Amino acid sequence: MACGADSIDDAGVLRAGGTPRVFNEVYAPSTLGIFLREFTFGHSKQLAAVARAHLVALAARTPLLAGAEERMFVDIDSLLRPVYGKAKQGASFGHAKIASRALLRLGLSPQITTISTASAAPVIAEAQLRSGKAASGRGGARQVKQAITTAKAINPDATIMVRGDSMFGTKKVITTCVADGVQFSLSVSRTKPITAAIEAIDEATYTPVHYPGAVEDPDTGQLISDAEVAETLYTLRLAGGQTVMAHVPSHHDHRIGEWIGIRPEVDHVVTFNRACSLRQGAQCDRPCAGQQTACADLA
Repeated sequence: MACGADSIDDAGVLRAGGTPRVFNEVYAPSTLGIFLREFTFGHSKQLAAVARAHLVALAARTPLLAGAEERMFVDIDSLLRPVYGKAKQGASFGHAKIASRALLRLGLSPQITTISTASAAPVIAEAQLRSGKAASGRGGARQVKQAITTAKAINPDATIMVRGDSMFGTKKVITTCVADGVQFSLSVSRTKPITAAIEAIDEATYTPVHYPGAVEDPDTGQLISDAEVAETLYTLRLAGGQTVMAHVPSHHDHRIGEWIGIRPEVDHVVTFNRACSLRQGAQCDRPCAGQQTACADLA
């Protein structure tokens, strides 16, 4: 796979050149396929442990993750890869979005976590292949925790930032980040409490903006070239009692006071843990009501 193989037949490259002089025996592609099919869940976990140890050793001996001594980024995501044929093991119908249209596709859902730095491209730290109907965020907390452990093994003194979309902005993932003492920037799905926080934004705080190019309203088809934007801080309480802050940006698709029949929408909600200027650099773990200075520093 490291040489570009994407099928069992491509594994024939392992038998080329001087490989037989290095290894006593190299499986033919068909034999290799039989060997891989004998792998159990435990075997895959053992192989993943070897891959993690290899990554740590490789980072120590090469500039694979140059800049890791300063900051590393742990990114997690999943997708749906289509497959063809009803006999494909593990394949099932999952949700996909093609050309802005939601539909069901038969496929498999790999979940990947990478480690990167400001000057180094991402390298895969964790990977698991799931059925197509698997929820995007399923198993995310466990995979993030293992990737954080790998990143700390590469450089225990580095700052680590975990990033992910709203499928991974769950309390389990956030709790994992807080417990391991790492920074995080995660989108959070819109909920009733977050909607209430948006509706509580003072209309006077909205700032007008003008788009350089008009965009089409997805509901009415009308072209939009002006908007009003604002933001607020929302406190998210975790299962263990800790609290983290969520930055909630919002926008009106038209000018304030102009009735067009649609409600304000949320672009994204980002949770984070940041040092509070009023608490001697400690992590912010309480609502900011009455602490406008701290909120201004966080925004």
